[in-house]
Amino acid sequence: MAPTQSGNINLLKKFTPEAETLFGWMELVIHNCEPFSYVENKIIRKYIKLGTVTVEYVQKHTIEVYEIVIEEIKKILPDCFGGVFDGWDDGSGGHYIAFLLCFRMLLALQRFC
Repeated sequence: MAPTQSGNINLLKKFTPEAETLFGWMELVIHNCEPFSYVENKIIRKYIKLGTVTVEYVQKHTIEVYEIVIEEIKKILPDCFGGVFDGWDDGSGGHYIAFLLCFRMLLALQRFC
């Protein structure tokens, strides 16, 4: 998205239908912890109003997003940092895990928008 004159992101900008379809399928697969084959399930497709995609298409773009995120994290992390694992369940069968990265940063050098 292109920034507006004030520096804020223009939230009114439209994405292509293909981008919206890809994002929708990626969101469903990732947020629901579904296998990539979910996107080709005939029953799911019958009730979902997203465009048709293939496993390979969603998998390829998910990996590309993953690689971009990893590179951005590498830019932020200092040479020395710590990691903390945390795990819990919701009491009804759902299990969660988090990995937190801890490091010192000089707030005077960080610009917040």
